[in-house]
Amino acid sequence: MSDDQEVEHNTWDFSVPEFRAEAKLMHDNDLDPEMTETEHQDYWAQLRGLLWSAQCGTLNFGGKNPEAKVMELRDHIIELRPLMEAAPGTVFGKTMRLVRLYFAEPVLPIASLLALHLATKPNGPDDAAEQNAAIVEASDRAEVWQEV
Repeated sequence: MSDDQEVEHNTWDFSVPEFRAEAKLMHDNDLDPEMTETEHQDYWAQLRGLLWSAQCGTLNFGGKNPEAKVMELRDHIIELRPLMEAAPGTVFGKTMRLVRLYFAEPVLPIASLLALHLATKPNGPDDAAEQNAAIVEASDRAEVWQEV
């Protein structure tokens, strides 16, 4: 590629108010009371890298631990999946939490990525169906965004 060629990138849209509030909570180490400040900071750093990978179109959707996954429950929702390096299901009897960012790729504007929901879920059995609720919430927010 020559120096005069520009690389095309996707553009993030962070306009959904609820997402903006959740991102602020994450930044302020307060998204999930069950997570430590260090966990919030580690996940925030990983999310920033995944946001850039999504913007560049280089997310890994395959393998044992994909960076992103299309949700079966609502196939227009994509999940960014930051992972702790050695996050076992439980530590000292406490179930660890996983952070997930749910987004969509609207038809218009072209090459846009719409951040919809930032949530946590247990790293293990999800008896309370937190992940499904988060996917439905992200889908509902996408519908509201589309109507505006």
